[in-house]
Amino acid sequence: MQDPREVRAAVDDLIDAILAKDIERIQSRYLQEDRLFIFLEGWEGKIEGFEKETNATAWRGLLDQVSFSTIELTDDARAGRDGDLGWVGGTTRSRFVPADGEGEIEVEQRATWILERVDGRWVIVFEHVSFPKDRPYGTETISS
Repeated sequence: MQDPREVRAAVDDLIDAILAKDIERIQSRYLQEDRLFIFLEGWEGKIEGFEKETNATAWRGLLDQVSFSTIELTDDARAGRDGDLGWVGGTTRSRFVPADGEGEIEVEQRATWILERVDGRWVIVFEHVSFPKDRPYGTETISS
């Protein structure tokens, strides 16, 4: 496998841009084509394709509601690369103050990003972030 550090650095830059509430920089981390596919964290569904103003409105909506103090990939995060395709996946831990300003909340999410090198730059072509739920199928935890 090829060195995935550039792939991981692109995701780290996305996280830094979110913390800075830098909408333009956030947008620059995504493929700006119809191939972009994002599963949103909540009930909203998904985004198929990149449309600059829709994307900016969605990010502004989130960042107007919460103020993140930290977002980090935890120790279970992994990254890989093969040619011009790469991926990053793992658990993220976020701390934020919600819109009501009532105390800081910490949550963990599962996140997966698939990236492609386009014109020498790593951009996200697929993103999925979800909040773990209790075992929906009644199964026990599987471990190795």
